[in-house]
Amino acid sequence: MKAFFDSNIFLYHLTGNYSLASEYIEKVEMGIIQGYINDIVYSEVILGFLRAQTQLSSKRIREKLPYISIDSDDLQDLFSIFINLPSHSGSYIFQIMNTYHLMPHDALIAASCKQYGLGKIVTNDSDFSRVDFLEIINPPIQES
Repeated sequence: MKAFFDSNIFLYHLTGNYSLASEYIEKVEMGIIQGYINDIVYSEVILGFLRAQTQLSSKRIREKLPYISIDSDDLQDLFSIFINLPSHSGSYIFQIMNTYHLMPHDALIAASCKQYGLGKIVTNDSDFSRVDFLEIINPPIQES
């Protein structure tokens, strides 16, 4: 199975708050699922990881960034098991935003899925349920 992985699955996995997210990532690691991401996912996961590690808001992280050491080894290892899709969505983002009523980052994710023929997305973001060309693989939330 091929599926795009949304940022929230990575963040649940990294914070240890959602064991089923980790199970889906393990399926990618074992080759059961071929996992895809794009630069939007990279950006959202890195920012979410920084917020979790520092307990700071995005604005405070920006102010403190020169003093924050980012240990990227774990993130790079995690990202390395996924295929990173270059985005060439251009003005297509506006059509996706308007048609499916998505925020820009989600629209870029949906556009990547459409562009690369991916019909499945692993996410807990219900906004993607409005996208008629995506099937949501939605692991039920079970706190660990």
